[in-house]
Amino acid sequence: MFCGNCGKKLPDDVAFCPECGAKAKRSDAPAGEEKLSPAIPEKARKKKPGKLKSILSGIGSLIIIVALIYSFTKHPTSELKNMVFEDYGDITFGEAVKENVRNTSWESEKVDSTHYVVTVSGFIPETYSNVELSFDINYADDYVYASAKEVVLDGDYYDDALTLSFVLGSIYGN
Repeated sequence: MFCGNCGKKLPDDVAFCPECGAKAKRSDAPAGEEKLSPAIPEKARKKKPGKLKSILSGIGSLIIIVALIYSFTKHPTSELKNMVFEDYGDITFGEAVKENVRNTSWESEKVDSTHYVVTVSGFIPETYSNVELSFDINYADDYVYASAKEVVLDGDYYDDALTLSFVLGSIYGN
């Protein structure tokens, strides 16, 4: 008998080939002269695309879909954070809030397809006051417009220009 892996002649009583260590697959001829019929059909032995490749492909497709959806939707909170209110400073509103308001939270409410209300709330240490400042965000063509709408300052509601201006100035550190 011969090893089906390396072709070495095998004693009848061995479980493994002493030459190559393979499990003793016995053949009546040395390797190369006669091939054993494979236990696994040829088609089954061909490498199939791995699960990892399929998973990565699926994740890539999902990322592309999410990016496309994100690019076609409105993001009023991000728009407001990136605006500069030049009457109060030369940094973005988001940077001013980050620098001068503590325990900040942002909320966005859709009014209709082009109108949102964005509210920023937190504590302004400079004035030692809790604030909730709401903005009307409107989309028109390729433009985004924001205007301060109302403010709740230490529990009291205001919608007058003087108080709104005071709170914006406090957020900008003026």
